[in-house]
Amino acid sequence: MTTERLSLSLRPEIAAAVREAAKASGKTISGWVEDVVADIARRQAGRAAMAEYQAELGAFTAQERAQARRVLADLGIVGADLPATG
Repeated sequence: MTTERLSLSLRPEIAAAVREAAKASGKTISGWVEDVVADIARRQAGRAAMAEYQAELGAFTAQERAQARRVLADLGIVGADLPATG
């Protein structure tokens, strides 16, 4: 796997939290940050896809939103207590 070195600056308390989280997960700091950033990128892509879908086909119905909440809860992605919105 090819990697690219990046440099970033973090507030000391954030840097400490990153080190602690990486250690707790058994990963290197680079591996932990890569996983977190990849997760954020996937979520952003998902939100963009949903916005595009709704722009073309209309807003999700209450039934579709409820089904999505159930599926996400079943997958452990969100808690089953996710509030119903809009």
